[in-house]
Amino acid sequence: MAERDERVFPDDEQAGPPEQPSQEPRPLVRLLKPITFSSEVGKTIDERVVAPHFYNCFNYSLLSTEQSKFNLTVGITSSNAGEGKTLVAANLAVSLAITNQRETVLVDLNIRNPHIHSIFGTKLSPGLIESLNDNTIYVKPTRVKHLYVLSAGNPLGNPVVADRMTSSSMSPGGSKKASLGLEQLAAFRDVIYSLRQAFDFVIVDMPSIQEPRIPIQLTHQMDGLLVVVDANRTKHADIERTFGKLNKNQILGFVLNHAPDSYN
Repeated sequence: MAERDERVFPDDEQAGPPEQPSQEPRPLVRLLKPITFSSEVGKTIDERVVAPHFYNCFNYSLLSTEQSKFNLTVGITSSNAGEGKTLVAANLAVSLAITNQRETVLVDLNIRNPHIHSIFGTKLSPGLIESLNDNTIYVKPTRVKHLYVLSAGNPLGNPVVADRMTSSSMSPGGSKKASLGLEQLAAFRDVIYSLRQAFDFVIVDMPSIQEPRIPIQLTHQMDGLLVVVDANRTKHADIERTFGKLNKNQILGFVLNHAPDSYN
């Protein structure tokens, strides 16, 4: 006769899957890159772009002198190209540097159509594109005290960006255009993180929201965005599309460009 099994098994209600080790999110690892400051100061300032009647428009009631450790990274964008993003970014950076006498850097993310280097009389390269790939960030001083620029750089200075200059990135005219992909997100995050350690204000001149070759995820590395609106060109539908692509909490405010005098 078979022996009776006297072992005690837990009830079904008490039984459960084996405990799993807790899977807490891994901390975000950021690379702190050294910053190389060029010894060559920008030769000129384009007064058609940077002028008192532009940079005097900005008011900083929130940036009181009591906030000595204030640090801000802001992206400047718009719904469409040609609405005045670079004009606003350049004059905002100049105004911050002059008014607060604190270290400010202006980053040119318009790698397909860069202008910051020509406005402040610096070289295009090395710049942001090279900084994404290299172990250093190449910053250039301008003729405005406390203001520096990180120009767009040469697309051929970064092998990954150069590889993306394929036929799919061709412009309507047939010329190849540089583009950034998801593989540059981590590198861009490290660049912005490193700049924040050295500068009080980081202003990023971005492409328009409709630019197809720049991942919108790059905006997550900033504290917020200012959206430039052209009073003569921007339509309500353009603003709606912008809100459709961005988290509304990212938008710090709007800057109205080409506003008639009655708006003042």
